[in-house]
Amino acid sequence: MFALASVGGPLLGGFFTDSLSWRWIFYVNLPFGVAALTVTSVALRLPFRRLEHRIDYPGSVLLVAAVTCVVLATTWGGTTYPWGSAQIVGLAAAAAVLLGLFLAWEARASEPILPLRLFRNPIFTVPAPSPCCSGWRCSARSSTCPSTSRSSRAPRRSGRAWS
Repeated sequence: MFALASVGGPLLGGFFTDSLSWRWIFYVNLPFGVAALTVTSVALRLPFRRLEHRIDYPGSVLLVAAVTCVVLATTWGGTTYPWGSAQIVGLAAAAAVLLGLFLAWEARASEPILPLRLFRNPIFTVPAPSPCCSGWRCSARSSTCPSTSRSSRAPRRSGRAWS
């Protein structure tokens, strides 16, 4: 099935794009979605019971603020501002304080976004860093490969390019 999908999908997508329009790539999925919705609503019977939940808005705000500070510090650091500048150090300090406040809040929240008890379970803690490492690896590769590719195809001093 994967072999068929990995070969047929791009071919069908290219056909739709070249002969119709790129919008048809999205339209072609509508019949499949309707069919899947129909089959699951008719055949799939799952037990259902409504539970009242409390959304952890303070935890959400603290987490978003901490992640925003981290993203801004790592994006602006070394490019817009020097790494040791007050802006970057302040953002890093704010991220640390907000992360500490987030952890303190999550420890006492009735329904936390990230239950801290998960970190006591090795089934969670051992594989949890893997997506982070994969994300860093993909980000680093996507940012360095274009520059490596450009530098390897740059003209030599003699004026001739690599072939």
